Amino acid sequence: MLRLSKIVAVIALNAAVVASIHDLCVVPLRCNIDAKNHQEETIRLLDTADPVRRAMRARTTLDNVRAAQTECRTSLDLVMIEAANLRALNRNLEAIDAYRRALRLAQRPEIYFNLGETQAVEGESSGAVASLAEACRFDPRYCDAIADSTLRDEVKRRLR
Repeated sequence: MLRLSKIVAVIALNAAVVASIHDLCVVPLRCNIDAKNHQEETIRLLDTADPVRRAMRARTTLDNVRAAQTECRTSLDLVMIEAANLRALNRNLEAIDAYRRALRLAQRPEIYFNLGETQAVEGESSGAVASLAEACRFDPRYCDAIADSTLRDEVKRRLR
């Protein structure tokens, strides 16, 4: 009986090790591969001149990204790709939500910048200024990348 319990314990330990390897190695690797593939799809669709074809590609990529996110819940890259595809579809309010989710995963200037740009398109000027100012605090070069000169001046005033 003792021998049987040892065998069961070894099997349980091995199962736990395999599950850990899967969760710590296989899933992140698969998520990185998915993110790379979806990023390439997004870059290709942004180069597509035909708006109908572009929208079709963006919808397909968005569906694929969201499917990947079921396993890759903490993938910042997939959230950013989701937001880019939402912006390509002019679904800016959903993109804003995606950027906010991305900020819960990491505080990075490009996230603040993209959030601010999207807020500006949606007419959320105070939110846009705050987000763009945060991007500029991280890296002052982002101030020069703000296309709208009025918005850029407002961000610079806020930083002073």
